[in-house]
Amino acid sequence: MPTEGHFSHGLEIMIRLGLCCQFRDQPIKFANTTATALGKRSRADALEKLARLCAANADNLLAALRFCARHAIGCFRVSSQILPLKTHPQHAYDMADLPGGEEIVGQFRACGAFARRHQLRTSLHPDQFVVLNSPRPEVVDAAVKELE
Repeated sequence: MPTEGHFSHGLEIMIRLGLCCQFRDQPIKFANTTATALGKRSRADALEKLARLCAANADNLLAALRFCARHAIGCFRVSSQILPLKTHPQHAYDMADLPGGEEIVGQFRACGAFARRHQLRTSLHPDQFVVLNSPRPEVVDAAVKELE
C-alpha cells in the first residue's frame, strides 16, 4: 500500500501548487489594450504604447515569479496576453518593431532565468479564439500563427 508522499516502488510524489495569471490581493497586474484603442493611434504611437505594456508585463511577470518562489508555489501560468495583440491581424508586431524591443526581450529572458534558477514551472495556453479545427482556413492560419 502506498504511504503518504510515496509510491509503493519508492518514487516520491511531489505536489506542485500553481497560480493562474492573475493576483487578487497583490499589486501584480498585467496590462493589456484593445485593437480599438490602438486603432486610434498612429503606428508609431501604437508601438510606443505596446512597448510600455510589454515592458510592464515583463516586470510584473518577474514579480509574479518572485512571489511564487517566496511562497513555495511551484508553477505559474502566464497570461496569453503577456504581449498584447502580438498577432492581431491589423496590429501585429515583432519585438524588434517596438522601441526598446531588445531590452524587453532581455527582461523576459531574465524571467526565464529566474524561473529555472528557482525551479518554477511556467505554462501558457492560448486564448479561446485559437481554433485549429476550424473549417475556415483563415482561422486555422491565424491559430497556427498564434501558437508559433
